[in-house]
Amino acid sequence: TQGFKSGGYGSFWIEDSNGGVPAYETGIRQGDGYLPGKFNPETVDSYEIGMKTSYWDGRGNFDITLFMYDYQDMQVINYVEVEETGAFAGRVLNVGETEGYGVEAATTVALSDNFTLYLSVGYLDTEYDSFGYTDLQSGQEVDFSYLEFRRAPDLTGTVDATYEWPTASGRIWVRGAYHYLGEHYVNVTNAPELKNDGQHLLDASVNWEINDLRLSLFGRNLSDEDGYTHGYDVAGLWSYAATRPPRTIGAEVVWNFGE
Repeated sequence: TQGFKSGGYGSFWIEDSNGGVPAYETGIRQGDGYLPGKFNPETVDSYEIGMKTSYWDGRGNFDITLFMYDYQDMQVINYVEVEETGAFAGRVLNVGETEGYGVEAATTVALSDNFTLYLSVGYLDTEYDSFGYTDLQSGQEVDFSYLEFRRAPDLTGTVDATYEWPTASGRIWVRGAYHYLGEHYVNVTNAPELKNDGQHLLDASVNWEINDLRLSLFGRNLSDEDGYTHGYDVAGLWSYAATRPPRTIGAEVVWNFGE
């Protein structure tokens, strides 16, 4: 398959002592030309080969997939210094070439009439083949090819268990899940303060379905794992990020109107 994301002109804002000015009026020097805030389209070619099978007289399913992604002109957001003002602009940059390889495997098995177990594991290897631009202030080439992908842990895994039983008017089920995310950066330039260590996330819920009504009690991130979901580094001066929601416990009522 092939994916496509259109190009365009930067629409972020730069901050200076007067507040801000439109960043699309400024630009950075990429490749052989000066581009006034322009960025190119992004394309990705995706290749997959896999297998789906069943076992234990159909009570279990097993899937495995090998995949490769080949990006051309991948679009990333970074903060660069603007020559005209000395302020900083959030800009969309194009990475020359980028590749990713990996494998994912998952199985779902009904251990009994009531108990279902889901297991999955994934491995991902990514790298920038070429990623750089010319800094307008210094005129020097900035090479980011050695950096790691943001939000791309090498190893991920899930254990998800559900136990359910019927009632006179519907069904009740209890679910618990453990998710693992390997260490990873959440910003383009791999700022050390924006790196997540391995994340261990626990979720659980108790659900009661009565015809078209579902009542749920849930807990998310019960391990109260700290971490960032995404972030930005501003030219090495400071960083900011969105944090993962803390331990959350709540209730939910859902009505299915159906047909």
